[in-house]
Amino acid sequence: MAKTGPGGIETKLTMAPPKETSSFVKKIYEKAQKPSAKSGGQIANFGLWYPPEGVKPQPHMRIGEIAVPDIMARDEKKDTALWPYLFQLVPGWMWGNQGTGDCVSWGWKHMLDILMIIEILLRGKPEMFKALIRQEAAYAFARVEINGRPDYGGPGTYSAAAFKGAKQFGTLHELDYSDRGGLDLRKYSGQRARTWGRTGVPDHMEPIAKEHRVKEGVTVTSSEMAGALIQNGYPLTYCGHTYWGRTRNSDGIATRHSSGAHCMTITGVRYKNDRPWCFFVANTGHGNHCSGPKGPIDMPDVYAQQGAWVENRRIEPVLRRGDCHSVSVYEGFKARELPDIGSHIFG
Repeated sequence: MAKTGPGGIETKLTMAPPKETSSFVKKIYEKAQKPSAKSGGQIANFGLWYPPEGVKPQPHMRIGEIAVPDIMARDEKKDTALWPYLFQLVPGWMWGNQGTGDCVSWGWKHMLDILMIIEILLRGKPEMFKALIRQEAAYAFARVEINGRPDYGGPGTYSAAAFKGAKQFGTLHELDYSDRGGLDLRKYSGQRARTWGRTGVPDHMEPIAKEHRVKEGVTVTSSEMAGALIQNGYPLTYCGHTYWGRTRNSDGIATRHSSGAHCMTITGVRYKNDRPWCFFVANTGHGNHCSGPKGPIDMPDVYAQQGAWVENRRIEPVLRRGDCHSVSVYEGFKARELPDIGSHIFG
């Protein structure tokens, strides 16, 4: 089966990676096609993040080499957590469960939710907050509007496509748009994600989405850069063949991991000897999967249930592969002091 993609280029809808691709990508495809005993012999669903090299005719996953000199120039290395800002405006926040292989949209949603709330708090106008991001739209924009095709032979997409979707087409929120001739999007729907992932966001909703677009994006390729972004209030997506915690030790560090082609969000950093030691990986689309002590850094129980601190030795190789991103609502990334919310959790 084939479809005409961007520029009139015919693209095959297949799970097989192109011949000229890395051994890493080939292994991802091979693993994704192995039947899973837990799924009754069906192809395993790992999230599902798709290696961009297998999504032709797309270019390399990097979305630009935007400099962040102000952020990187700061000498101070400070343990930072971004979830207290989320709970400041959404005290009843709750993790969810994916209804299809739309993990990239869950990772992007959580990143954009936190970024949006921090921007609102920095302006001192909490009344500006209306609702969190609706992830099904992010999934559809990445798969259909950006990639120009409805399917890859299965579910999934990748982070750079989600960025392009948010920049070109914008975002929708958990709102009832009926009064504007739109849809009621207050609740997540796996069926909606699957349908929109094949057909795209309905045309009458696209003008609404364009009212809220991101401005800039950067590919985060090192732990130093990731730590600096977190310190300045910019969470990031964590996409690729990733690792996430299942159990935590007394220091809150993951001791048992799951791994696979998946996308999550990094929302915290801790340092040791002025180097990033570990990052908090939030797996918001697969909640209630992580147990054990929270460690010295406090967080609500509901947040601890879906994440853990993961050591940098596991994080940095994923960053280097190049499909982890952070975004800004400005031209460039500003160095800034965050509101003093939650600093007490570090003791």
